[in-house]
Amino acid sequence: MLAYPPSVVFEPTLGNYADILFGATSILPNLVSSVIVSGLTTAVTMLFAIPAAYALSRLELPFKRGAGFYVLATQMLPPVGLVIPYFLILRGMGWTDTYQGLVLVYLTFALPFAIWLLVSYFEEIPREMEEAALLDRAGRLRALWYVILPQAKGGIAVTVIFVFLNSWNEFLFAVVLGGNTVRTVTVAMFNFISLEQTQWARLAAAAMAGMAPVIVLGLGAFIWFYERELPSSEKRATSSSRVKISSSLPGDHPSSARKFTNASGRIPCDSYSPTEVAPCRLLRRFLSGPRMSGTCAKAGTAASSAR
Repeated sequence: MLAYPPSVVFEPTLGNYADILFGATSILPNLVSSVIVSGLTTAVTMLFAIPAAYALSRLELPFKRGAGFYVLATQMLPPVGLVIPYFLILRGMGWTDTYQGLVLVYLTFALPFAIWLLVSYFEEIPREMEEAALLDRAGRLRALWYVILPQAKGGIAVTVIFVFLNSWNEFLFAVVLGGNTVRTVTVAMFNFISLEQTQWARLAAAAMAGMAPVIVLGLGAFIWFYERELPSSEKRATSSSRVKISSSLPGDHPSSARKFTNASGRIPCDSYSPTEVAPCRLLRRFLSGPRMSGTCAKAGTAASSAR
């Protein structure tokens, strides 16, 4: 297709894939470097972004507005204006052409992006579920782990994918701050372009090979959510253990407290509407954890009274 003069009829070949994977211009070491850098960046970003996003969305801090603006302002800086200061700092630390140096630089644009993306997901979670856990003497960390994170796992997965994609496709910092030891796949593909010629066939094959890990990550997320999570939740929602429950939703009656009629003391989540089944199960699992006291009726009534 790239021949001159152009030819409509051509013979397909996989020789270019063999060259870029197993030949003298193999990009397999560069793929490994990209996986290490992107994986470490994603892991460290989520480790700090989840607590920071939770604090900005739930806690009343005196410097909340200023911190939020500072995080957003870091996204306004052009990368080309930061590459030289980053290079001088890393050279002084001796971290040029190292994994830790490249990961540290990637965190400067991945962390603010992840924080603001997670804040929007955390703010959509109803506060009543978290307040019920806090009234039952749960701490902030326990409420975050058992109540917030399970409900925000979809948003966390989306954030992980976007952070990994941005780190995987980054080129400017990788080509300046990397070297022979740490060379990502985007920099390796640039080697197929020279002043004399552009090896279009090998460049296209390297681009397809570079997309493979990202495609696997996307397919894995699709299978996890749509092939495992949804069928299991539907199966639990249609279980045969039905318990009658009398309830009045907010707006239908001045009192919105629910009366739990399960004699065993468990929250009858299967009697709720489909949109309330998942939050009810999360609260039931949280209240049944170790060192947790109180009954489901107390938690439900307290949450309704607080509201």
